[in-house]
Amino acid sequence: MRDILPLDLGSPVTRPAQWPALHPSDVPEPQARPLFPYAPSTADEPSRLRGLVPQETIEAGRRIEETLGSLRIDMLGNLPANIESWSQKELDRYARQLRVSMRIGKELNPHAVPTYRLAPSDVRTVLLRPGPGVSGRAWTWGSDDNAHAAVFSVDRQVVARDRIRRLTLLTGIVTILRHENDLVEVRAATEAEAARVLTVEGMRS
Repeated sequence: MRDILPLDLGSPVTRPAQWPALHPSDVPEPQARPLFPYAPSTADEPSRLRGLVPQETIEAGRRIEETLGSLRIDMLGNLPANIESWSQKELDRYARQLRVSMRIGKELNPHAVPTYRLAPSDVRTVLLRPGPGVSGRAWTWGSDDNAHAAVFSVDRQVVARDRIRRLTLLTGIVTILRHENDLVEVRAATEAEAARVLTVEGMRS
C-alpha cells in the first residue's frame, strides 16, 4: 500500500465526460411572470404585460380596483376566489355589502374597543348563525394565559395548554361585529349580551 506507482508522463491523462447539465439547453428559459398580474401602474404597463397575462385578467383586475377602491383596506380576509369572473353588477353588489358591513360594525362598536378576527366556526352561537350583533362563546389559541385579554375578557377561561407549542387555548364571550369572506370580527360582549349567552348555556348544560 505504501508503493506509489509513478505516472507515465508519456501517456495522456483521461478526462471524464462533461455532465449534461454543463451543456447549454436548446430550450429557452421561461420568462418571469409578474407577481400581481393586474392593476398596472404606468401607461406603458399593459403593452409590457401583453403576452404574459391574458388581457381579460388585466381588465378584470382594473374593474376590481375601480369598484372596490379603498374598501379593500378595511375588509375582512381576502377577496373571493372567483371574483375575476364576476360581472360588473356582481362587483357593485359586493361593494355595497362591504360598505353596509363596515357601517354596522362601527355602530355595534361605538366606543371603538379592541376587536379580533376569527373563523366563524370558532364562535358558538346557539340557535342563530354567526352574524353581526349575535353574541356567543369563542375559542382561540394565545401565546400565554394573558393573550387577547382585551377581547376575551368576559367569562374568560383557560381551557387547555399545549406545552409543546407553548400555546394556551382560551375562551370568552364575544359579540360579532362583521362577517365577511369566511371571517368574523368580534369584540368583548357587554354585560347584557353575556347574560343572554350564559342563560342559554345554563339551560343546555
